[in-house]
Amino acid sequence: MPSLQAYTFRMPAGFAGDLQRAEIATIEPQLINSAAPPLSFGVAIKLVGGLVTPINASTDTSANVYGVNLRPYPIQGNGTDPLGTSTPPTSGVTDILRRGYVDVVLNGTTSAAKGGTVYVRVANVSSGKPLGGFEAASELVGTAGTNTGNGTIGAISAGAALKNGSYTVKFTAATAFNVFDPNGSAMAAGVTGTAYTDAQIGFTITAGGTAFVAGDSFTISQNTFALPSNWNFTGPADAYGITEIAVNI
Repeated sequence: MPSLQAYTFRMPAGFAGDLQRAEIATIEPQLINSAAPPLSFGVAIKLVGGLVTPINASTDTSANVYGVNLRPYPIQGNGTDPLGTSTPPTSGVTDILRRGYVDVVLNGTTSAAKGGTVYVRVANVSSGKPLGGFEAASELVGTAGTNTGNGTIGAISAGAALKNGSYTVKFTAATAFNVFDPNGSAMAAGVTGTAYTDAQIGFTITAGGTAFVAGDSFTISQNTFALPSNWNFTGPADAYGITEIAVNI
């Protein structure tokens, strides 16, 4: 007589850094930067001096991403690692996925969608938001310059045409400002107290008790940057936060 059992847990879709659909993958062995090695599998990496290095600077952009740090095959982990994790080597050779499909941890709070844009964390790390980790939404932050005025910037949002890099807001008068994209090109001008809306970015500057003066400024930086459209999520994450991305296809 068969045993009738109820299983209250399910297997995850995979582990971060697991290669999927191996028959179409392009994988390169590359030397690790032992002075700054990747700390986990399934994260974006760059090459510095020909060595594999984590994405780890706010100045990094999608142009710096060389590929994804893969688990080796057959999958072998450090014997002291807990289930579902594996510590990458800190020197020698590692496998980098340049083209294909790979399992990754979906970080951040936004759900992934099939065909959705893939973002990489580049600044302001926190729990669940590691450098080089993959997320499903942009995250922008505004920083005031050495201003006379004590107003604030808020309600910052990304438009469909958002460019990688930092935007600059520079006041020309107490209530008027100009906006410049990451390439330094002028965008539409704006005024305080009115929502600024553009195909690239949106925000609202609220005046404070001390008025702004010409030369006051804000910088809008990106904590995540978008990868090109030939990177995308193939579907939502499972209950363990694992999802698959298509890499450089």
